[in-house]
Amino acid sequence: MKTDRPPVLPSPLIKNRLRALLVAREYSLSALAVACDVTSRHLDLVLAGHRPMGRRLAEALRCELGENGWAFAAGESESFCLTAPASSRGNQS
Repeated sequence: MKTDRPPVLPSPLIKNRLRALLVAREYSLSALAVACDVTSRHLDLVLAGHRPMGRRLAEALRCELGENGWAFAAGESESFCLTAPASSRGNQS
């Protein structure tokens, strides 16, 4: 049985840029997923373009990464601040 699902739009974030940002800030993808209240598997599928990025997840990611980090991970900026936003301090693992 074929379903007529709309195509999954790609994540606005570039996975390699997000990983570079997380490494530089000494923050793991799994810790980011926990901070955003999703599983690391779900976050990985979203970043790979296999699942859509919902509004709630996008808002949580933007909050955790900060505007500067979001802009870098989305390819809108060529640099980022190493200091994590206040919302993610203390959540690092």
